[in-house]
Amino acid sequence: MARKKSSKSDKDTEFDEPQVPDQDDTVSPDDYDDDAVEMLSPPDDEELAAALEEDPAESEAGHDSAADPRVIEAKAEIEEKMGAQTQALAAAAGVVDVDNGDMIQGVGIGSPEFDMEQIGEEGPGGQVLNVYTAEKQSMEECRRCLYDDFSVKCASDDTMPMNVFQSGIIDVQPHRHRQRPSPNGISVGHFRITAGTQGALARGRRAPRDRRLLILSNNHVLANSNAARFGDTILQPGRADGGQNPRDRIAILERFVPINFGGGANLVDCATAWCWPERVRREYIYRASGGFRLFRISSGSARAGV
Repeated sequence: MARKKSSKSDKDTEFDEPQVPDQDDTVSPDDYDDDAVEMLSPPDDEELAAALEEDPAESEAGHDSAADPRVIEAKAEIEEKMGAQTQALAAAAGVVDVDNGDMIQGVGIGSPEFDMEQIGEEGPGGQVLNVYTAEKQSMEECRRCLYDDFSVKCASDDTMPMNVFQSGIIDVQPHRHRQRPSPNGISVGHFRITAGTQGALARGRRAPRDRRLLILSNNHVLANSNAARFGDTILQPGRADGGQNPRDRIAILERFVPINFGGGANLVDCATAWCWPERVRREYIYRASGGFRLFRISSGSARAGV
């Protein structure tokens, strides 16, 4: 008897519950997505090969070559101080104190954002120091902060070219908490790894996968860099963020594209996990105003801005 076609919308689809299989000590061939491996085979493209062989160090050197030597010196000093600051921040359980040296959030080298009387010996083509701050600061306040809190004396010189940008507090991994249903962008991971990110929700294109609600993320996040088995537990949050197996299980490993660690080309780092529908949600999470908010990506299209 044919299954009756459903008139429900995607959000109302009744997805199948994951079926946790009996485990053994081998990786099942069904874990590999052979269609994806064939579709993503490396192209015969000499330009792509040349781009992959490009030395990043040479590119970085070329980027910095047009910068004032003082800019390069200041950038190196700030990076060193920020490294020590990051360690202190971790010891303080991630509490940011902008009144105690945590105002500076990032540093880089870029182009001047406005006309400067002095932008280095190279003139208008020269590059300047980009400083990113937790709160809005004037140029004078930022220079004072760099001098007082980071002891970067050359930054206090009014002739050293610098841009100041308010970035807000930068946290590489802000979504480490446990949340149900689990939103996209939050900490997840195979039960044997540290932690990764819940990328997006998806569903298969053909039966029986078209009735499976899937987390799309990386092989190294969901499949433990090829070392996982079909049905392995996926935790939220990841183990490094306090997730415990099986208490925090939200999904099981469903498929992955194997990573070639033997020197061959890899075009994706991808895996899917079969979710319990009530344990995940389609919204994405972001930090705002000291807390967390959720948003959805529309299925509609809009004209891109110019």
